[in-house]
Amino acid sequence: MTYQPVFQPQLGRGPTSGEDCGVRSTQMALDWATEGLIAPSPKYLRPRMGALEGGTNPLLWKKAIDSFDTPKELGNEWEPINSRVLTGGDNWDAVMEHLRAGKSAVVAVNYGVYYMKMPKRSGSSTFKGAHAIFFLGYKKNSAGVEYIKAWDPLCDGRRPGIPKGPIWVPAVNVGLAADKVLPNPGIYALLVEQAQHIGSGFTPPEPPEQSPTFASVLADLIELRDTLDQPEYVDGVQSIIDDVEALIGPYRGMATEDEEPAQGVN
Repeated sequence: MTYQPVFQPQLGRGPTSGEDCGVRSTQMALDWATEGLIAPSPKYLRPRMGALEGGTNPLLWKKAIDSFDTPKELGNEWEPINSRVLTGGDNWDAVMEHLRAGKSAVVAVNYGVYYMKMPKRSGSSTFKGAHAIFFLGYKKNSAGVEYIKAWDPLCDGRRPGIPKGPIWVPAVNVGLAADKVLPNPGIYALLVEQAQHIGSGFTPPEPPEQSPTFASVLADLIELRDTLDQPEYVDGVQSIIDDVEALIGPYRGMATEDEEPAQGVN
C-alpha cells in the first residue's frame, strides 16, 4: 500500500479557507509525493504560488510544488517532484492513466455537476462553482466500473449527509464534472509524480570477527581465575592455565614487576 497523506479539509481554517480547495489539494499532493516530508499549510503555500488570496489554478499548483527544490527542503534524500499541467483539451484519459498507475492528481471540477451526479459523495449542495479535488487511489469492481478516491477538501463531515475524509467515487462522474469547469470543454489538472528517494548507498563493513587463539583463551582463563573467590574453582582454572602454558609458553600479555620499558626512539 502506498503512503497515504493526511486529509486536509478547507473550511474554517483561516481567512482564505473558502477559496483554499486548490491550496489544500496541493498540500495533500506534496504530502503524498514526499511521504510526509513536505506538507505546508496555505500560510506557506500561497506565497510560493504567488497568490495570497483568491482562487488558484494548475499553473500555480505546479509553481508551488516546483519551488521545493533545495536539498534542505527535500531532506537531503529526495529528488525534486515531477508534475505535469493539463489545461483544456480532451485529457480525461491522461488523468485516468495516471491514477491507474498509482499516482495522484489535483483536478478542477464543476461542483454543480459533481453534486448532481453524486449528491451523497459531495461536500456541498449549494456551491456550484469551480472546485479543486485531490485524487489518489484506483480500483475496478467486478462489473468493470472504475472508481477513484476523492480527497475532497469540502468533505469534512460538518453536517449530516456530508462525507468526512477520502471517499471512493465513480471515475466517469468525475470526468463529466471535470469537463465542465469552463464553458468550453476541457480538463484542467495537475498530474503529480511521487518523488524519488535516494538513500545512502554505502554502509561501512562490519569488522571481521577474530578467531580465538591459544593466547586469547589463556588470557580469558587468567581473567576468570582472578574473579573467582572459591579456592576449588581457582585451583581448577589454574590447572587449565598450567596445561595451556605448557603448550604455548607463559602468558606475556602483561609486564611483570621486574620488566623495564624499552626505549621507543633511537
